[in-house]
Amino acid sequence: MGDMEPLPKILLVDDKPENLLALGKLLKQFDVEIFKALSGEEALSLVLRHHFAVILLDVQMPGMDGFETAQLVHANSSSASVPIIFVTAISKDERHVAQGYASGAVDYLYKPINPDILAGKVHVFLQIEQQRLQLEQLTHNLTLMGRKNRLLLDSAGEGIMGIDLQGGVEFANPAAAELFGQTEQNLMGQNVTALFEQPGVLWVLEQWQSDQTPQPVRSQTCRLKRAGSQAVPVEFNFSAMRDSQEQMTGGVLVFQDITERVALQEQLTRQATYDSLTGLANRRLFMESVQAGLACCQRHNHRPAVLFLDLDHFKPVNDTLGHEAGDALLVSVAERLCKAVGEQGLVARLGGDEFAIFMENAPALEAIEELAQRVIAAINQPHTAAGQTMNVGTSIGIAQCPAGGASAEELIKAADTAMYHLKESGRNGYYVYTSQLHADSVCQQQREQAIAEAIDHGHFELLYQPVVDITKDQLHSCEVQLRWHHNGETQDYEHFCRWIATQKQRATLGGWTVQQGLTQMQVWRAQSADRERAIVAINLPAALLGQHNFQQTVEQALEGSVTAPELLQLEIAEATAAALSKQALAALASLRQQGVGITVDQFGSHGFVVNTLQELPANAVKIAPQAVRSIGEDSGTEQLIEAVVTLAHTLGVEVAAEGVQSSQQLLFLQDVQCDHLQGQQLAPPLALDQMAATSGFLCSERARA
Repeated sequence: MGDMEPLPKILLVDDKPENLLALGKLLKQFDVEIFKALSGEEALSLVLRHHFAVILLDVQMPGMDGFETAQLVHANSSSASVPIIFVTAISKDERHVAQGYASGAVDYLYKPINPDILAGKVHVFLQIEQQRLQLEQLTHNLTLMGRKNRLLLDSAGEGIMGIDLQGGVEFANPAAAELFGQTEQNLMGQNVTALFEQPGVLWVLEQWQSDQTPQPVRSQTCRLKRAGSQAVPVEFNFSAMRDSQEQMTGGVLVFQDITERVALQEQLTRQATYDSLTGLANRRLFMESVQAGLACCQRHNHRPAVLFLDLDHFKPVNDTLGHEAGDALLVSVAERLCKAVGEQGLVARLGGDEFAIFMENAPALEAIEELAQRVIAAINQPHTAAGQTMNVGTSIGIAQCPAGGASAEELIKAADTAMYHLKESGRNGYYVYTSQLHADSVCQQQREQAIAEAIDHGHFELLYQPVVDITKDQLHSCEVQLRWHHNGETQDYEHFCRWIATQKQRATLGGWTVQQGLTQMQVWRAQSADRERAIVAINLPAALLGQHNFQQTVEQALEGSVTAPELLQLEIAEATAAALSKQALAALASLRQQGVGITVDQFGSHGFVVNTLQELPANAVKIAPQAVRSIGEDSGTEQLIEAVVTLAHTLGVEVAAEGVQSSQQLLFLQDVQCDHLQGQQLAPPLALDQMAATSGFLCSERARA
């Protein structure tokens, strides 16, 4: 193609940005313009504005999947011939393949993609696109060269009228008469400007009268007046006619009904701007509305507001009743939101179970709070949908200009921040964004960034506190304890844990601790034969246990460190253990079957829960330090500890005691036959190079006693 000609265009569609980036890199070898879309809706919007040589389309996407997207692309006449290649990771099952071809695909590419195969297929379609453009140019040139009779014959299926220099109709074919709802004879002699709504073809005639060499008018749209019915949208071309001396004698008007195209474009536009499930405005339309509303508010001195809503306890509905019930619940919530808000604002679904309300001309804060209370009350009422009765609440964050910001992004972010602040302190209510909340949010972001940098640069250190086997008076295991070197200080996990606000960071740090603890301990064991059976005990945060790939994280760490499963003991706080999901319990049970030990840590800190031992696949419990500290001071606690040891042994569960700080505590725990001891009285947390797997911990204690 020539340097001045536009580059061919390729559209990449995938809901994962990393996949789009990878595909884009593979296509850099071609001289093309690449467009990217993260959803079917966004892809349809691009298809309306561009012609693509080929579309690489992911099949599995949330919302509108690849099959539906392909059908809608090919339903549009302007894009019906665009080749679509499905890029998918689903199985090569004939049913899926058949569905893809039925949707209009020309080929399949399966992930992971072979770069050579991708390049070969794309190269073919680029050649076809080049040939299409050449053919299109040739057709255009032939059209310009055609005469009146050739134009009339080639356009027999469209409305055709011959026009004189004053706009009078000299000729009309049957298709034109049918479109106008008149006979051909009735059209003859009428002025063409009276047959079309303005703006229509009047400006073409005015151009002719001022310029004897006017350029042809192509692909313009207007509406023609149809007798006895509504006006019809049409697309028209207008070309001049000349005699043998090249003097202009009139023109040819060719037009066609585009009602279906307009309807499809409106449908595509709606799908790109409205939520397909609830019919509410989607995130894109909401952002555009907020931006436009803010611009208007600045001129009229209004104080707009955004209410950001997140449903409480929606996930259990999907998990227990299924996604069909979840979708029905979302529709019910949307209906109640619209009814509660009325004409006061725009209601949108931003995605998942997140909704938002924009009040362009918000009243006083008290009125906004009244609306929030009304919305909460409406959503709290039981929902009956899909044959089920469901209950959810909602948490609402409120942000109003100017405190919440002056841009759409700032205002929505402020409302989102207020909502999450409410989620942390409680649910089913509302919270108003303030400047102090902004300052707290900035501080929290800085803390999260510090934690992220510490994880990336290895600013954490692992110490190991010995756990002593009472019966053998030797090292049984080492409990991993995390330290953070930050701003010249060394902080323990309890100190900086409150900084880690996001579940993702907590899970990342938990996974890092498992991997590093296993690796370091395996190196330490290999240095001496008397260390070979030393167990590493690692506390697991709730965030890591809540991840779907928790079991895989542990198994990969075991495999990577070449550690036998029985040399790993996972410690889970009693409060966390009592709230584990079925998925987490199943993962722990699987690890236990492989030989990994499970300990209920802080046992007794929330009341001794016998049910926890029955539900969790635990082989050990660790008595909480606060209970150990009461030894010698509270006889009731001593009796309770003795009862716990007896009960645990009856269930076949070992008992450890944490936080042993005195000889009196140590001797009591020996007397009640506690299996393992841990605490400063025996050994503090140490770096691995400072710790030896020696015996005689308890003998030295008896000597001191």
